[in-house]
Amino acid sequence: MSDTILKKYFETVSEVPLLSSEEEKELAESIFKWRTNRKAGEATRKKGIEAKEKMIKSNLRLVIKIANKYKGYGIDVSDLISEGNMGLIEGIEKFDPNRGVKLATYASWWIKQHIRRALSNKSRTIRVPVPVLEEKNKINKFKNTFEKKNNREPSFEEIRKEFNFPREKLRRLLETGQAITSLEANLGQKDTLSLADVIEDVSIEDPAFVAEKKDELKVIKKILNKLNERERAIIIKRFGLNNEDKDTLENIGKIHGVTRERIRQVEILAMNKLKFYIKKEMKSIYD
Repeated sequence: MSDTILKKYFETVSEVPLLSSEEEKELAESIFKWRTNRKAGEATRKKGIEAKEKMIKSNLRLVIKIANKYKGYGIDVSDLISEGNMGLIEGIEKFDPNRGVKLATYASWWIKQHIRRALSNKSRTIRVPVPVLEEKNKINKFKNTFEKKNNREPSFEEIRKEFNFPREKLRRLLETGQAITSLEANLGQKDTLSLADVIEDVSIEDPAFVAEKKDELKVIKKILNKLNERERAIIIKRFGLNNEDKDTLENIGKIHGVTRERIRQVEILAMNKLKFYIKKEMKSIYD
């Protein structure tokens, strides 16, 4: 996308009025009714689709705001915005207006997810986890500012002092992303293999994806620890967490020596607790 077209896009988006809290809630409820009711009639479906389109248009500037924070990470702003728009759409489709979280807060997470995954997957031939790219970008910004002010590049120790990084970590960060002249170049004079032959091992998961999954598991574990021991055991069994198989209320009741109905009551109580803590966790992550 050229600068002229991008500028025109920004101008068009800025002309779309923001929604009031009441308008946002009304539109979100229309979308929710349409998305969650398989037997929704034509009128409900039409109203939901129209609400979705209006909601998207009214939040495109949010995508631009978030995308601009990831400039310089290896992908054009226009592509970042395209990825962010996909995240916005997904966030709007999954948004539940009854949870008490603002759409902008909820959608921001989905927008960032799509942008971060795009950066991890597309910005480099050799994939670098987004958190590493972010730290690398901060170092580059510091180096540029320092050079303008002092007419020289900062030393290794000056960079380390600025960020308080261990020496080995800073060394790895400075080496990250160094240019490779050719993927087809041989590894050595006697070596018939090229870099392209050995770079990617499809049997190994993307480090960024693995890190992301670990973060999600940490959040789940943190929230589960808010429950008492019995509640936690029941939820783990009911939903097949921690590599457990999903189980029925009746079987879980036998394990705990209580009735099926009692397990159901504990499950409802535990789920209400989880919803409360998830809401708190979401706000701390998204804000």
